[in-house]
Amino acid sequence: MQIVVNHLTRMRTQRICIAGIDLERGCHVRPVTPKADLLTRDLLTENGGPLELARSSTSDSPRQLRTHPRQRTIGFAHAT
Repeated sequence: MQIVVNHLTRMRTQRICIAGIDLERGCHVRPVTPKADLLTRDLLTENGGPLELARSSTSDSPRQLRTHPRQRTIGFAHAT
């Protein structure tokens, strides 16, 4: 799955939350990861990572976790 990141929130400590548009389905998604593999600020381009606003990101193993009327929450394996 490939998404274009259109929301990026810096949270407490080093965690981040991202959301974007799934280019294949045209719907809004919020990638999440297992607790052992949290999305952190290390993944931001300003810190040498692949994530930034208006940039596409790819996951090889997405899976739908739960549905919200306007967005899908998906499991996400980030590539570094």
